[in-house]
Amino acid sequence: MHVFADRREAGKLLAQALGDYRGIRDGLVLGLPRGGVVVAEEIAQALRLPLDVILLRKLPYPDNPELAVGAIAEDGSLFLNPEFRSASGRHPEWLQPILQEQMAIIHQRAKMYRSHRRLHPIRGKTVILVDDGIATGATMRVAIHAVQAVGASQTVVAVPIASPSTVREMQNDADSVVVLEAPLEFYAVGQAYESFPQVSDEEVCEILDRNG
Repeated sequence: MHVFADRREAGKLLAQALGDYRGIRDGLVLGLPRGGVVVAEEIAQALRLPLDVILLRKLPYPDNPELAVGAIAEDGSLFLNPEFRSASGRHPEWLQPILQEQMAIIHQRAKMYRSHRRLHPIRGKTVILVDDGIATGATMRVAIHAVQAVGASQTVVAVPIASPSTVREMQNDADSVVVLEAPLEFYAVGQAYESFPQVSDEEVCEILDRNG
């Protein structure tokens, strides 16, 4: 398995794999904050496409915050992992405060990231959704469904690393999936990077300002 020096190297290599989308009409690159925005900047610049963010949050299980119940998007689009779905299709009552908490964080980030800009229009666009890797796939699946719901003409998932099972799931949801590494022994996204520091909100804002 290739180990990337950092997110920027991964973005450059993904951009090469996405070469067919260079300069396409009505193309848009959306990074998933925060780490995905760093990767997405390299892709957007190489492909000469506009860059923006799509705001989502994982939903942590109350007794085990590392366990993802699912994910929610800025527009309220919700994905729950199958084991947390009720027979009626409704989400369990204990999830409501978690949804409220995560939506509050999304709204806070929206004010920070879009203090003087609006989200690029998505309808009719070929949208390239970028993250620095996919573990469970819950967050990316919400991203796919969210942009499809507002009229994206084509959805492309682009990530440096994901598990083989997650890649198969993404292929059922998106029009195209570009993954550089899908190791059978997948432990965590960070295993694909020599340097994998936390990305701050300030860095995301700087990236968006550079590409505004």
